[in-house]
Amino acid sequence: MKIILNKHISGAKGSFVAGDEIEVSDNEALRYIDKGIAIPKTKKEYDAVLKKIEKEKEIEEQKQKELQALLLREELEGEKEKLLKRVQEIDEILESGEDVSKTNDSTDK
Repeated sequence: MKIILNKHISGAKGSFVAGDEIEVSDNEALRYIDKGIAIPKTKKEYDAVLKKIEKEKEIEEQKQKELQALLLREELEGEKEKLLKRVQEIDEILESGEDVSKTNDSTDK
């Protein structure tokens, strides 16, 4: 993104004075603008960068929601397996005709 500097800066890319127009990455440009070091060269480009970053944030948020849903699903599947196993154990006890009062009271565990 092209920006116009409000202040003198220097770094690995060189030394620049207030009023110089330079091109930097979108993230770097936004940092300079947020800190008052520079202004965007054009409002159109600035708005486009903001829109792009907002879209990237929305995509990242959606990915996080999908990941959380997947983790919850895995947790629920594990719980389902445990419950199905317990139901099977209960069915086996009931089908065996075993005296239920003599079985280990594991239902409270």
